[in-house]
Amino acid sequence: MVVRIVVTGGAGYLGSCLCRRLLEENHEVTCLDNLLYGVEPIRPLLKNMNFHLLEGDIRDMTTITTAINGAEAVIHLASIVGQQAANLNPKVTMEINYLATKNLAELCRLHNVSTLIFASTCSVYGARPNDLIDEKSATCPVDLYGETKTRSEAAILDVFPDATILRTATLFGLSPRMRFDLAVNRFVAQALQDKKLMVFGGQQYRPFLHVQDAVEAYLLVLRHHLKGIYNISWENWQVADVAKLISDSLGAEMEISTKVVDLRDYKVSYDKIKKMGFRPERSIQLAVKEIGDRYESEFKDYRLPKFDNYGSIFNLKEVQNKIYTQGPIWK
Repeated sequence: MVVRIVVTGGAGYLGSCLCRRLLEENHEVTCLDNLLYGVEPIRPLLKNMNFHLLEGDIRDMTTITTAINGAEAVIHLASIVGQQAANLNPKVTMEINYLATKNLAELCRLHNVSTLIFASTCSVYGARPNDLIDEKSATCPVDLYGETKTRSEAAILDVFPDATILRTATLFGLSPRMRFDLAVNRFVAQALQDKKLMVFGGQQYRPFLHVQDAVEAYLLVLRHHLKGIYNISWENWQVADVAKLISDSLGAEMEISTKVVDLRDYKVSYDKIKKMGFRPERSIQLAVKEIGDRYESEFKDYRLPKFDNYGSIFNLKEVQNKIYTQGPIWK
């Protein structure tokens, strides 16, 4: 059965993978994206008759209405993702991550969309290193990114109480819109290119999940019409242990710095969605191999802004102009 699905942020790191799998499942997919990171991640999909690209801003209610008109399901991924990128312009981050999400939920209810799935983050849990956190645990974000996701969850459930919230672990692995600002991917790239990994802190715990396993979680939710809040994860690792695994695998040095330490520190349980059949299968070792096999031919330099959410936004002309006239936006 063909389902008409709207994916906001469908040209991004997770979205470009998800759109491909939805098309493989014979769904009709509309991708709403402002193409901040370019059209290349989804260009091959433009030849598919079941794929439709709507270039636009998630803050524009007319654009949202056009996208969701007649849709049976909306998967909301569009967001300024990551602590550094979110801090570049807090006002815009709040508009995109929270206010636009609130408007989207209200419009989905108004237009009788039956399924709304929201991409939240385990960052909503903040710094809780001594607990194994499940979906009933309190949220206490320690940065703007986590705060906007926490507020968005509440806003969605207020107007769309049978929505699905997926609190996603730190992703890794290959994607058509590759990111090297994610811990595992960056460590692999540093090991391959610099022969040396830089770890900031490293004692923090973080749940990890391959991007393709995250995609399978979304498909599971769609197939079984799951509602409510779910953690989607694979395994909890200390960041330094991840770096050591990768450095040992690729024969690179590892250096630990205490200059900048990410305050987020948490371990999550994904037992709730596991009971529904979710079985993540892709490991960090797989990511080492798949990125290693294609690094030299496709990526060459992980430092390029296009591989980094913060770098991509920082290099926008309007952001550069604002920084030039007002100083760093986040201060």
